[in-house]
Amino acid sequence: MAEIHYDGRVWEVPVLQFEGYGGKADLKGKWSFKDKEPEYRLEGEFRGVDLGLFLNRQDTAKKSSTEAQSQGLHRGNRLGSEAWHKSLKGQGEWTLTSGKFLTFDLKEALSTIEPFQNLRNVTSNLKDFDSMNFQWKISEGKAATDNMLVKSKDYITSAREHSVLTDLRISAQMYFLHRACGKIIAGNGQTIQEESPGPSGPIPILLSGSLLAPEVNPTRLKLGH
Repeated sequence: MAEIHYDGRVWEVPVLQFEGYGGKADLKGKWSFKDKEPEYRLEGEFRGVDLGLFLNRQDTAKKSSTEAQSQGLHRGNRLGSEAWHKSLKGQGEWTLTSGKFLTFDLKEALSTIEPFQNLRNVTSNLKDFDSMNFQWKISEGKAATDNMLVKSKDYITSAREHSVLTDLRISAQMYFLHRACGKIIAGNGQTIQEESPGPSGPIPILLSGSLLAPEVNPTRLKLGH
């Protein structure tokens, strides 16, 4: 469903609703040609979109479990990477459930430090997660978030990101849930109480580099409850 208005110099879409990739979109926007440089504004929300279907263009019968919800506002002048760096601004919130990191595995970085070398034997990978949620802001060619939270059955990670639109830099604090951490530490000849409360950590991690191939580096190690 769409509602579109045009007065000769301004396109306005107060209602744009559609379904696709297993989810729904509710958008509205405006594109003005009154000034020398066209100005646009887009606001809306996506709910239940299956990113597996979107990224792989699969048939809906092969629906994966990865679902995203996003809401926010974008505005700026002109289109293209150069214009976005100068004028694109926005803010919103992003929620992803049952996801997977495709370009890196946290296990590879963590298994290079003590006492987590036995991660190679305890788990096949740390790519899968149950949920990811963060609020985001875009301004002056940079994207930032102060409250990213990633949860899985094995770990919880809180993170802060401040990056340009094409490069990534995320500082994260990772906590292992006591059950998984107990197996790892016990594998090093140490002991841990199964009933020990709370997660073990934090383990500071830095992600940096290209969005398509980021590097993951543990910065220092601190264990505790």
